[in-house]
Amino acid sequence: MLGDFELLGRIGHGGMGQVFLGESLGSEPAAVKVIKPSVVLPKHRRMPVSLSP
Repeated sequence: MLGDFELLGRIGHGGMGQVFLGESLGSEPAAVKVIKPSVVLPKHRRMPVSLSP
């Protein structure tokens, strides 16, 4: 679990971090991006962001 998402597998990774296939508490699929701490300003660390269509 990461926040409200169950991580089901890794989709990919790159210079900014990793992207996982996740599932919300409501069983909706989601892409969950985990950004490396080195590329995030300290005041924005651990801030969840949700993007919905």
